Amino acid sequence: MICQTLGSCTPDLAVNTSTCNMTVNGTSGRLNLCGKLGTEVSSGSGLAALTATQCRSNADCTSPSSPGPICSFDTTIGGVTVTQSSTCSNGVDAPDVRGTCVGYCATQAAYLTAIKCGTVGQGGAQGTPSVCSSSGLTCLPNSQCKRLACDPSTNAFTTEPCYGFCVVAARTVNPGKMQPDGRSIVAGLSTAPVAASFPCASLFDSNTMAKLGVDALCSTGVDPNSNAPVLKIALGPQSIFMPGTDTLTVSSTQTALVDLLDLTQKFTGSNINVAPCNVVIGQPDSCKPPIGLIIGPAQVPAPCDDSTATDVIFDASHSSDPSGRAFKNVIWSTTSQDIKMITAVSVANNAKALRLVLPGSDNLNLAEGTYTISVTFTNFLGVTSAPATWQFTRVAGGSTPVVTLPTDLSYRIAEGFKVPVTLMVASVCANQKVIYSWVPKTPSTWAAIPGGTLYTKKDLVVPGPVPDVTAGVPNVVTFSASTGGTAVTADVTLTAQASALQANLRGPQGDIRVDRPVYLSAAGSIDPDDPLGVKPLGITWQCTRSDFPTPCFSTAATGTQSGLNWTIPPNSLGIGVPHTIVASIFRTNANGAPVGTPVATPAVTFTPKPAATPTGRVRRVCGSGNCPIRHSAENDLALTLVPDTGSDVASVAWSSQQITNLAGASAFDLVIPSAQLPGGSLTVSATLTSSAGTTSSTSVTVPINARPSCTTPQTGCLRVDLTTGTFPTAKFSAQAAGFTDDDPTSLRYEFGTLSATGTRNIISSGLTPTYTFTGIPTGSTQLYVCAVDTDGARACSNTAVTVSEPQAGQFSVADALTTFDVGHLAGTGDVSVLASGAQALQSLSTCNTGSTQTAAQQQQVQQL
Repeated sequence: MICQTLGSCTPDLAVNTSTCNMTVNGTSGRLNLCGKLGTEVSSGSGLAALTATQCRSNADCTSPSSPGPICSFDTTIGGVTVTQSSTCSNGVDAPDVRGTCVGYCATQAAYLTAIKCGTVGQGGAQGTPSVCSSSGLTCLPNSQCKRLACDPSTNAFTTEPCYGFCVVAARTVNPGKMQPDGRSIVAGLSTAPVAASFPCASLFDSNTMAKLGVDALCSTGVDPNSNAPVLKIALGPQSIFMPGTDTLTVSSTQTALVDLLDLTQKFTGSNINVAPCNVVIGQPDSCKPPIGLIIGPAQVPAPCDDSTATDVIFDASHSSDPSGRAFKNVIWSTTSQDIKMITAVSVANNAKALRLVLPGSDNLNLAEGTYTISVTFTNFLGVTSAPATWQFTRVAGGSTPVVTLPTDLSYRIAEGFKVPVTLMVASVCANQKVIYSWVPKTPSTWAAIPGGTLYTKKDLVVPGPVPDVTAGVPNVVTFSASTGGTAVTADVTLTAQASALQANLRGPQGDIRVDRPVYLSAAGSIDPDDPLGVKPLGITWQCTRSDFPTPCFSTAATGTQSGLNWTIPPNSLGIGVPHTIVASIFRTNANGAPVGTPVATPAVTFTPKPAATPTGRVRRVCGSGNCPIRHSAENDLALTLVPDTGSDVASVAWSSQQITNLAGASAFDLVIPSAQLPGGSLTVSATLTSSAGTTSSTSVTVPINARPSCTTPQTGCLRVDLTTGTFPTAKFSAQAAGFTDDDPTSLRYEFGTLSATGTRNIISSGLTPTYTFTGIPTGSTQLYVCAVDTDGARACSNTAVTVSEPQAGQFSVADALTTFDVGHLAGTGDVSVLASGAQALQSLSTCNTGSTQTAAQQQQVQQL
């Protein structure tokens, strides 16, 4: 399975030349993923027989008894049903999806309805027909106006003359509104535009882009309630746009947004207002408030002895805002009248800290009883979260370990999850050992838990894709930690979230030869929650000519649509007319009906040209494997121009509106350094010239996974409560604050130290954006944090701390080394504690002496 997934096997595992073989119980054979044993001795079933109306492609709809010549998988068309099963194809389990044969006119009904709304019948009076004036539009007479219809007897379009089109007087971008998540804006459009998706930088002026963020993406669409045309703006990760204050201005030179009925008419607009979402919670258009979460110990025992008193930390760093932006304000509170708790709250509020810290000296003298703390967050829109509350009880020392963990966690099925447990080492007394357990509660068995019923590590780590889950349905597991006495327990609710579909469409861009077939494939689309493709994806296709409403095809001879692929036959498209094709991908249920919201692929636009035109395609180069849908901004982007078979391409010239210094590049291979890559997407064009001087163009648009970014570059995104301390008690509470990403909920954080040469020495990695550094050696040390997204792209921030040597007579290195209890640290069962212990021991070994470690000290480090 690994070899097949990595692309190391031949596409057809069943052929004699297959490069992947497997040995099972002493018997060797070609790899066959259909059978239980994994070899060719086991095979799957063949294709199911088709009924009279079922089909897999148009080729199955040619018999006289067929209801029509089109094989449709669109269940929104009356009479269309989809049946799914599995089969064995080329040694791999594959879905067998069967649609329904229907008439061509049935597949075009929605299209005809859409284009007729802009026409006026011939019977309209001269001047402005009432159908236009009643809608506030102007009638534009057009001698070429034709009304399209479809003749079911011939399965072809017919036309009849019409008077003209109803059009708006001006094409404008109208006032918009910030969406509830704070990450996007939807603005109105005065009329329908050409369907498009493009970087917002190609539409708005530079002042607007400085607010939207350089990586903002724009796309056209329709309002789901009114069906009116709209412009959708997905804000860039570094956006600082403030609704109600900032405005939008369309660039006077833009060509990205044009009228659907008249491509020469561009949209305009200046100082366009954007209203905020409703700050009153509970309304349909209400802003989504921040979500507060406190993670802390439910029981705080007295220290085992006075020397082990340590800080008690209540961590709210897992709180989040849907916008991905930093909180505007953080306010802690407590119901306690204890001056120690009141002081801790005051310190946290003054620093707008995401952690409330009860210092070890106050923990030592904390009175017995129950304490309650709360925290609220206010986001950039001025919306305040509901209070997040935590309650803890003071108990006797050594009775139970102090642990903190999240009790409500959402995760994406494709990515898996980690439930991090933080142990207060001082709560584990000498000669005690912590026993951990995770047991499924609801349901009582869960395949995601190793063994299904019991997991005994401190942190619960389950890699993606997570098995045996349904999006939106929570699983509950019970955590327990004990040192032999009373166990501390907690129920953790884990809720799976469906990952966003990654829609991808591969096809020609630019000029193509009209005498050759056109191959379009959305097979590279991925459901991250189903990476092996067990559940087939559904698809709908849309083709639009630049001279809309003229259809791409006038008859049912549209080629073959099979699964996620479409082959258009030669000489079936209009010469010299740009054609734009978009596919919509969606999940399906057992009946083939759409599940969830379809995701549109990037569009491909091509123009059929005479056979003598030089043509070719721009391809990405990604080593031996397939290219991921999104290219990581961490890596250089390699492209190559591949001439079509038999095409005369003598030279190539590269260009890009987003990277101006590509002009002049003329080799067939092009490498763009990672530092030049924008976020969102990059479009690169190639102009091809034949030996006879004939030219054509082609292009490729590559989705770019932008790096996470620090929204406060002036001050950095690593906050440290103190920057000085004294060895060996110095500790530095660090917090990653201000990082954002196009998907901020999936960021993980790496904390560590930088060497003199800039090498990163990682100490901790996880979803928690906080960490406490201990065991830092004397002198100046650079601490760092990196925010890392799911594709491995990262942004880092660092700051310097200084640790001074202890005063003479106040600290003995020899005594500290002698009393260093490796067994105590090992008893915690906590890898991070062991790592910190190893660093502390290393610092002790070199403190004030510069000498190398003794054999006994080296043995202690090895134990850790």
